[in-house]
This record gives sequence, C-alpha cells and structure tokens, in this order.
Amino acid sequence: MSNRNKNKSVSAKKTPQKQVTNQVTHQQFSGPIPPPSILSGYDSIVPGAAERILRMAEEDASHQRNIEHLAITSTKSEVRLGQFFGLIVSLSALALAGFAVLHDQPWVATLLGGGTLVGIISAFHQKSK
Repeated sequence: MSNRNKNKSVSAKKTPQKQVTNQVTHQQFSGPIPPPSILSGYDSIVPGAAERILRMAEEDASHQRNIEHLAITSTKSEVRLGQFFGLIVSLSALALAGFAVLHDQPWVATLLGGGTLVGIISAFHQKSK
C-alpha cells in the first residue's frame, strides 16, 4: 500500500465531536422585596435573612412616609409664614400711604397705595388660576 492510501484511511477515521450548548438565564425584579424563590434562597444561606429583608422593606416604607409627611408639613408652614409676612408688608404700605395723604404727599400715597393694591390683586389673581 502506498503512503497516500495510508493517509486517507487515517483521516477517514475522525474522532466524534462533542456539541456544547450554553444557556444563559436572566432574572430581574424591581422593588424592595425580592420574589419568594430568591427570599427562600437567602433564608437557606442565612437563617432568618428573609425576615430581616421584609423588616428592612417595612422600615424603609415607614421612613419614606415620615419624610413625605414632614415635607408636606414644612411646605404648609412656609406658605402660612409667607402669607403672614405678605399681610404685614401690605398693611404697612397702606398705612404709609395713609400717612403720606395726611402730610399732603398725594404722589407718594398714590404710588404706595396703588402699588400695594396692584400687588395684592395680582397675587390673588394668580392663585385663582
């Protein structure tokens, strides 16, 4: 047999090929509490971890509600304080306009009184929209 025939017989005998398949799984969740399957996994690694995660989520929700309540209360206080100081400024300007009228200063009284009234009316007109 020739050398050439020997090479053909060797190459005809191929080794079986292995087929490899990769599978990728992606899981995603949003929110403070993971799904039950993941919680049970945490609990199997660290006993009581699921309870701690749930407690942490509850405390976080309570904290968030407290912050929102504080923000609303603070905003309400700021609005009230602004209204009070607006009243003081308006009354002071009107009192000065009256004082200017008593001292024969009609232009000063007109500017102070008219400007104050225009400011008050425009403030209420913007609030009503």
